[in-house]
Amino acid sequence: FRMKSIGTLLLLVASTFAYDAVIFSSTTKITKDSPSLESLISSASAESPLIFFTNPDFVLGQFSKAAAAYSTKKSDSSIVNSAKAAKYAESRFVPSAVHVPTASIVSESTPLKTGQSVYVVSSDNWSSLDKLASEILAVVGEKATVVITNSDVVSTNPVRVKRVAGVDDAINSFPLVIPDVTKEAERKTCLFYLEGLNFYTKSADGKYLSARLRDDGTGNTKYSYEAPQCEDIPATAKNGPQTVVFSFKVVPATTPNADSDKGWTSLSAVALKLTLTVAIDGYWSLTKAELTEPLSIKYDGGTETKVEAGEAQKKSLDYLDLTSVFGYSWNCWDSQAIFFGDKAKPSEQIGISFHGIQIAVYGKDYGKSGTPEPNMSYFGSKVDSCTGTFSVASWMGIITSLVLIAVFIFGFLMLNSVQTGDRYDDPKQKQILINVRE
Repeated sequence: FRMKSIGTLLLLVASTFAYDAVIFSSTTKITKDSPSLESLISSASAESPLIFFTNPDFVLGQFSKAAAAYSTKKSDSSIVNSAKAAKYAESRFVPSAVHVPTASIVSESTPLKTGQSVYVVSSDNWSSLDKLASEILAVVGEKATVVITNSDVVSTNPVRVKRVAGVDDAINSFPLVIPDVTKEAERKTCLFYLEGLNFYTKSADGKYLSARLRDDGTGNTKYSYEAPQCEDIPATAKNGPQTVVFSFKVVPATTPNADSDKGWTSLSAVALKLTLTVAIDGYWSLTKAELTEPLSIKYDGGTETKVEAGEAQKKSLDYLDLTSVFGYSWNCWDSQAIFFGDKAKPSEQIGISFHGIQIAVYGKDYGKSGTPEPNMSYFGSKVDSCTGTFSVASWMGIITSLVLIAVFIFGFLMLNSVQTGDRYDDPKQKQILINVRE
């Protein structure tokens, strides 16, 4: 491992929204993005263990100081020297914590127990952590993969908190992405993307009210979700029609940007559950949409509308026409609205349409030949759009162009039909007499 490479590695700047980490190994190839921490945990064994060295104040600057990156002196840190000696080493930003309830915990007061697949070594300061590292790496370090990171990255709590659609867990900002593809363990064969929601109500006096929910620039509009339920083509072919379910909850900003044109003064959390049915012939469509919690909105002007939790009106689902086929995703910039509430009382209904939505129900990333293909992490290039081949704007442009072309051709023909005179007066010749008929 070259000193030049590790110098570059150490000088990277930490991200505001992630934790710093340094990963090295002599047996497992480490790159900037892979393998993920979840993959390293699942593949760890007693022969090739995974060791986490954690410190509550760890950042890359601390590591660079220990490596004497800004000095001509040689580093005496056991961790740094092991990283230099390793065949593979990289720095990385870790976006969220990993859960390792079965890990063996090692500290100054808790001795090392050999034969474990995952170790979590923690200390409050770097010098104590480095001392522990020299002792542990001498015993199990030859084939080990080492991760040096912040203490908050690794959770050893036996009880893992389930990720559900709750306000307290709404830590993600728009746009809404399901699942979190940065976590390999969460990847599914389906994807859901959403940039915003639109709301519509017909008031008692017959006027239509509208509002919207977007990221207003403050980052305070949050969302949470449950892990999606996905079925792939083999399951559909074997067991008949399957269902794909996306459940999420959007929590509007409590202190939204005053300059944003949102159309509402108060809005409750929007909790939706969308169920799509995958048919045996490969076609899939949205067959059910429901509010899992009551929804209330107070529009600008004071009109307030509330609806209870329940399913969307079937007719509005038909108008939405969210349908696609195997190998394609479905997207729409502003979709038709689906309505909730009493259909006999328009003033007690709320319509919700999706802004900047894209859904893929099943698929796989392209893997290398002979290796299993991983679950999806991005949308493919094949897309069904709700606007079709020609949008309203396209038709306006085409029709306007045709009208202008027709006017141009008419004018050209009119000019072309004008005939110039072919006879002229000559004082030496007989005077020209012009027949009135001519």
